[in-house]
Amino acid sequence: MTAASHLSNEEAAILPQLMAELDAGLAPLAKRSRRISRDSTPYRPTESEQRQGWAWKGEIAISDDGPLKGLSFAVKDNIAAEGLPLTNGNLDRSPYWPDQHNSVVEQLLEAGARCFGKAQCEDFCQGGQSFSSLPYPVQNPHTPNRSAGGSSSGSAALVARGMVDFALGSDSAGSVRIPASHCGIVGLKPTRGTFRFDNAMSLEPFLETIGILARSVSETNFVFDALKPASRSASSRRPLRVARVQPSGSIIVADEIGERLNTIIERTFGEGIENIELDLAEANQAHLGIYMIGMAHRLRGLSQPFGSQDGHEPEAAAALAEWIADRDTHSSELALMLEAGERAYKRYGHAAYVEAIAIANRTTDHVNQLFKRFDVLILPTVASEPPVRPSSGDGLLAQVATSFSGTELTAPFSLTGHPAMSVPLNLESNLPVGAMIVAPYGREDLLFVAGKLMETNL
Repeated sequence: MTAASHLSNEEAAILPQLMAELDAGLAPLAKRSRRISRDSTPYRPTESEQRQGWAWKGEIAISDDGPLKGLSFAVKDNIAAEGLPLTNGNLDRSPYWPDQHNSVVEQLLEAGARCFGKAQCEDFCQGGQSFSSLPYPVQNPHTPNRSAGGSSSGSAALVARGMVDFALGSDSAGSVRIPASHCGIVGLKPTRGTFRFDNAMSLEPFLETIGILARSVSETNFVFDALKPASRSASSRRPLRVARVQPSGSIIVADEIGERLNTIIERTFGEGIENIELDLAEANQAHLGIYMIGMAHRLRGLSQPFGSQDGHEPEAAAALAEWIADRDTHSSELALMLEAGERAYKRYGHAAYVEAIAIANRTTDHVNQLFKRFDVLILPTVASEPPVRPSSGDGLLAQVATSFSGTELTAPFSLTGHPAMSVPLNLESNLPVGAMIVAPYGREDLLFVAGKLMETNL
């Protein structure tokens, strides 16, 4: 046995054959990063471009052929794209340079799409509105003084402005669906686990799902099918069984939104609609507990903050730890969220987290029971129109309260993990809002069928 290799002569003799087999399997993987072509060096956009939704600009391509050939996309700035910086919503911090793509980014590039850059998001993805990204907020493409939604604010704004064909976002409480609603486009949160959440930052990855934003249901469907070609196709032999959800409790839906949604539902699906009430208060409470206490627990040890399903790269974890420690660079939203999470963790500990998980399981069971009677549930994506950005004279409390508003209808379905999609409604006020369609696990096809029907009746 040789001292260097610790192999016997017989073992050493067959090693070349084993290595040849390994080379055949691994060499193509290693070549992928070398096949990336960069048509421009990444650069930090101008102030105007940042307000439009860009975090970093620079083109990346892998393939010149595939089902998505000719389409352009942007990647939310908490998701890794090799060759582009990652700053997670704050361009004032030192960027992290990932050395590999997120799996969905890789699939899109392999399918022929071209990445045009990184889309701005809220600081550490904190907030349902577009007020916490630094150094500048993302402006609503329709009404610049209003929120573009968060935390995938830049992804939605760039798509709505026509600067890319589609974009990737991530959604743990509504962060794909709310921006889609506020910007008048389509936002899909697939079934939890549909896409791997590898090489993507989140403070609570248990709730996180990578989603797609596009200008129409058909375009969203097309991109989804390119990523999941074996997905199911809904039968058109019978009408959809539709439940119109009336949120009960303290959630008040604006009259104009409720009336417009009712008109579209009745025009689209006829008289066979059933109205149901759904109390979302307990689900929202559980979502808050899982997010806040789970976040604090993870940050204490920085356990799996960079991709819950695949662990995290040491360099990414080091960057995250450095950013968390550098409190001077934090937005007020992030600073308060981190402090509140730590205090909640000390005060309530694991007991509250365990109870929140129990509520999540009960809520999931209840929604699953509804899907024995219905194909889809339909309700507003948000309860009110996009909020106006608070002014400095309104005070910090008004700013932070507004930043964290708007998730009461979307967060419960992040808690349960069911697929949900926001489709735009046309209000007489011309302010963009959305209708949210929810389907059983793995039945994104039902979302697309219902969404296309609703689009034709706007």
